[in-house]
Amino acid sequence: VGTGMSRSFNEIIQILNQNLKTNFSPEYFDNPYQGRYQEFTQADIGNLERLLKIKPHYSLEAGIADYIKVLNERVSSLERDVLGEG
Repeated sequence: VGTGMSRSFNEIIQILNQNLKTNFSPEYFDNPYQGRYQEFTQADIGNLERLLKIKPHYSLEAGIADYIKVLNERVSSLERDVLGEG
Protein backbone atom coordinates (compact mmCIF):
# COMPACT_ATOMS: atom_id res chain seq x y z
CA VAL A 1 0.00 0.00 0.00
CA GLY A 2 2.59 2.52 1.07
CA THR A 3 2.98 5.13 3.76
CA GLY A 4 2.15 8.27 1.84
CA MET A 5 5.80 9.34 2.05
CA SER A 6 8.15 9.20 -0.90
CA ARG A 7 11.49 7.47 -0.42
CA SER A 8 14.50 7.47 -2.72
CA PHE A 9 16.34 4.51 -4.16
CA ASN A 10 19.40 5.74 -2.26
CA GLU A 11 17.48 5.46 1.01
CA ILE A 12 16.45 1.91 0.13
CA ILE A 13 20.09 1.00 -0.60
CA GLN A 14 21.10 2.51 2.74
CA ILE A 15 18.42 0.49 4.58
CA LEU A 16 19.43 -2.70 2.75
CA ASN A 17 23.10 -2.09 3.59
CA GLN A 18 22.26 -1.62 7.26
CA ASN A 19 20.21 -4.81 7.42
CA LEU A 20 22.52 -6.96 5.31
CA LYS A 21 25.66 -5.50 6.87
CA THR A 22 26.97 -4.62 3.42
CA ASN A 23 28.32 -1.45 1.85
CA PHE A 24 26.92 -1.42 -1.68
CA SER A 25 26.79 1.82 -3.65
CA PRO A 26 24.26 2.58 -6.34
CA GLU A 27 25.33 2.40 -9.96
CA TYR A 28 23.85 5.27 -11.91
CA PHE A 29 23.10 5.06 -15.63
CA ASP A 30 21.11 7.00 -18.18
CA ASN A 31 17.44 6.08 -18.21
CA PRO A 32 16.72 4.15 -21.44
CA TYR A 33 12.96 4.58 -20.89
CA GLN A 34 12.85 8.38 -20.86
CA GLY A 35 9.25 9.55 -21.03
CA ARG A 36 7.86 6.08 -20.20
CA TYR A 37 9.39 5.43 -16.78
CA GLN A 38 7.74 6.85 -13.69
CA GLU A 39 10.64 8.39 -11.79
CA PHE A 40 8.63 9.53 -8.78
CA THR A 41 6.19 7.38 -6.87
CA GLN A 42 4.31 8.16 -3.71
CA ALA A 43 1.24 6.31 -2.56
CA ASP A 44 -1.84 8.47 -2.04
CA ILE A 45 -3.31 6.91 1.09
CA GLY A 46 -5.94 9.61 1.65
CA ASN A 47 -8.87 7.29 0.89
CA LEU A 48 -7.39 4.55 3.05
CA GLU A 49 -7.15 6.90 5.99
CA ARG A 50 -10.47 8.65 5.39
CA LEU A 51 -12.71 5.72 4.47
CA LEU A 52 -11.17 2.83 6.38
CA LYS A 53 -9.65 4.85 9.23
CA ILE A 54 -6.34 3.05 8.68
CA LYS A 55 -2.99 4.74 9.12
CA PRO A 56 0.34 3.16 8.21
CA HIS A 57 2.10 1.71 11.21
CA TYR A 58 4.92 -0.05 9.42
CA SER A 59 7.95 1.92 8.27
CA LEU A 60 10.02 1.08 5.22
CA GLU A 61 12.90 0.31 7.57
CA ALA A 62 10.84 -2.17 9.61
CA GLY A 63 9.36 -3.75 6.47
CA ILE A 64 12.75 -4.38 4.89
CA ALA A 65 14.19 -5.71 8.16
CA ASP A 66 11.27 -8.11 8.62
CA TYR A 67 11.38 -9.24 4.99
CA ILE A 68 15.10 -10.02 5.22
CA LYS A 69 14.43 -11.97 8.42
CA VAL A 70 11.76 -14.07 6.65
CA LEU A 71 14.06 -14.71 3.69
CA ASN A 72 16.89 -15.77 5.99
CA GLU A 73 14.57 -18.15 7.85
CA ARG A 74 13.43 -19.71 4.56
CA VAL A 75 16.99 -20.14 3.33
CA SER A 76 17.95 -21.78 6.64
CA SER A 77 14.95 -24.10 6.38
CA LEU A 78 15.85 -25.08 2.81
CA GLU A 79 19.45 -25.70 3.82
CA ARG A 80 18.29 -28.01 6.63
CA ASP A 81 16.00 -29.87 4.22
CA VAL A 82 18.74 -30.28 1.60
CA LEU A 83 21.30 -31.38 4.16
CA GLY A 84 18.81 -33.73 5.82
CA GLU A 85 18.97 -31.92 9.12
CA GLY A 86 15.26 -31.05 9.25
